[in-house]
Amino acid sequence: MTISTVPDRTLLAAQDELDSRGAPELLAEPETNKSLPPCSPAHLASSKSAAEIQRFGRERSKQRRRRGGGRVNLGAASEAMARFSPYENNGGTCVAVAGDGYCVVAADTRLSVGYSILTRDHSKICQLADKCILASSGFQGDIKALQKNLAAKELVYEHNHNKKMSCPAMAQLLSNTLYYKRFFAYYAFNVLGGLDSQGKGCVFTYDAVGSYERTGYSAQGTGAKLITPVLDNKLKSPSPLILPARDAVTPLSESEAVDLVKDVFASATERDIYTGDKLEIVVINSSGIHREYIELRKD
Repeated sequence: MTISTVPDRTLLAAQDELDSRGAPELLAEPETNKSLPPCSPAHLASSKSAAEIQRFGRERSKQRRRRGGGRVNLGAASEAMARFSPYENNGGTCVAVAGDGYCVVAADTRLSVGYSILTRDHSKICQLADKCILASSGFQGDIKALQKNLAAKELVYEHNHNKKMSCPAMAQLLSNTLYYKRFFAYYAFNVLGGLDSQGKGCVFTYDAVGSYERTGYSAQGTGAKLITPVLDNKLKSPSPLILPARDAVTPLSESEAVDLVKDVFASATERDIYTGDKLEIVVINSSGIHREYIELRKD
């Protein structure tokens, strides 16, 4: 005599229901067997299957308790999301000084995150045109994206107009590019330096969303708060509120401006852990662009 058993699909359905709610009511005998005699072979077989389901449910409950209830810790996930930020400040300092017939743009080469130095030889200076240099501090991913964007637009301008973009035109383009991304801004703090159409040095300083101003000198980055007071004391740029308007270029000669930049970086390196390793100095004048490197503190 063959004893009938509960079909496999019944076991699967019971397993799914146990997984979903761990229902203890499933441990009872199936509804279809209530009418069977207590000692009939079919009743014994279904009771055996119910015992297997009960044992399987207990094992699943134990596994679920070991895994922490099988539930996602939403509090930890929310806390991790709250700590997430798409931005990161990689440090560094940029300085630009404009004079009569020249412009000096300088930046250190340290790239770091927190207390870790990623590289000691990373240039923060990018040449955008013949007489136009951009120095940027902030998140290097956004800085690289911004530099590629500006280089592509400058190339289109050169093909359309058959000439290089001037430094004031590049300043306006940079402002428009930053303002276009104002709702998810480039985390980049920029200083643009070069020569204008009259051959005078010009420096444009920016915030993260494109507001800019032409000045005689500027500093951006983690060491800017240390350098700007020294530049204010040495260069005394006239206020734009003074009438009649006076020229914003600094009274220093080119060599004096280079020496001043070296001094302020040496001072900032002593007090800012994100500035150091090496100083890259770019001088733009009527004869072209010249680069110079000096060593800074490496600790």
